[in-house]
Amino acid sequence: MALLIRESNQISVHQLTKMGGKPLAPSNTQWGSCSVCGGWMQFIGQIDLEETAIKEVSKRKQLLLIFMCTNNPGLCDEWDADLGGNAAILVSKTNLTSLEAPWNKEEFLLEETLLSLDQCDDSADTYCQIFKPISKPSMRQNWW
Repeated sequence: MALLIRESNQISVHQLTKMGGKPLAPSNTQWGSCSVCGGWMQFIGQIDLEETAIKEVSKRKQLLLIFMCTNNPGLCDEWDADLGGNAAILVSKTNLTSLEAPWNKEEFLLEETLLSLDQCDDSADTYCQIFKPISKPSMRQNWW
């Protein structure tokens, strides 16, 4: 089983899974910092573990906050889960507040996209059937 993440069609006050915007977390939550360069990381998004439908984690009343270093692209090994250029921080879903960046530089993606999680298997065919991307009209015009 895999999770398919897609933009949410229904906006809910209780929707917590998202990409971009500011992280929601208890006010005492520490902002992610890079253990390679020491700079603040960019907030990428968050996942409400209860929405995952994975029994090992869905019972938790937690959010997973996702951060990545963007200070020195490629030099902080942000693609490697074990080298310190990214972070996944578990926080409680109680007393949530919108966290401000730790300094005046914007350390988050300005546009916020609410997401929903769906179950699917790992096959590309199943993904395409579930997602059904909207085909874009051709930019080419015929002139007669």
